[in-house]
Amino acid sequence: MDWMIYASVLGLLLFLVNMVMINMAGRGAQKEIERLEHEANSYKAKMFDLQEVKDTSSTGEESTPSEA
Repeated sequence: MDWMIYASVLGLLLFLVNMVMINMAGRGAQKEIERLEHEANSYKAKMFDLQEVKDTSSTGEESTPSEA
């Protein structure tokens, strides 16, 4: 009878460890998604700036670089 209690406690402990690990993996994945979204937005901004410079240079206007 005692081994059933020990096995139950061990099973509960393993379950809790599993839940913590799943939570940690979820947080890591969310941080990776946020990092990739930020990187994509950064590239979009660079492309927009390059397109803006190209458009202003083709019309003959001088562009003033904005300060970051």
